[in-house]
Amino acid sequence: MNQEIITTSSGDTLRKKENFQMLPGKTLVIGPSRAGKSFYSEAFKVAGLAVLDVDKDTTLIKWRDDITGEPVLKPQGANTTWLNGHHFTIKPKELTDFLSGQGDVIMFAHCWNIMDIVDLFDRVAYMELSPDELDRRLKLERSDHTAVGSPDELEFFRKRHQVRSEQARQHNITFIDATLTPNEFYNELSQVQAK
Repeated sequence: MNQEIITTSSGDTLRKKENFQMLPGKTLVIGPSRAGKSFYSEAFKVAGLAVLDVDKDTTLIKWRDDITGEPVLKPQGANTTWLNGHHFTIKPKELTDFLSGQGDVIMFAHCWNIMDIVDLFDRVAYMELSPDELDRRLKLERSDHTAVGSPDELEFFRKRHQVRSEQARQHNITFIDATLTPNEFYNELSQVQAK
């Protein structure tokens, strides 16, 4: 079989095979901060799959003030006090309208109210990281020069990840190891049963 080797912008390789096909329906992959949503979405796009990284490809998710519900801009270096009063959210009605105009798609996303939208998808998976790997990734400086700096911030993101993981388990969402290669991750995702 002819296998085309594709290289992503981060230098990772992906084998595009004839059986590397679009999954039918709408697929949601939930990934907490630094889980690798952008990495996998880019790799899948390069392989020719219909993919949305909601953080980058749409304006559906916005930071909102918890009291007013109004969209706000996240300040550079936002501390835990700010983060506790503002959340990255998506409005289910806006997402429903958006998805109605999409064909088969794999959507990578994470937001405060993510569990409110899982029923809009045919299959859902959660990107799993060990606590040590999560810490390692949170401490890394990204290309946008952001890293979790203080111990308070690190603890904030650890707790958020723990809460979200527990919610995913309660919803019987399939967990996929977020340290897999793109090919391995795709193979696991393709095994997630549609509703």
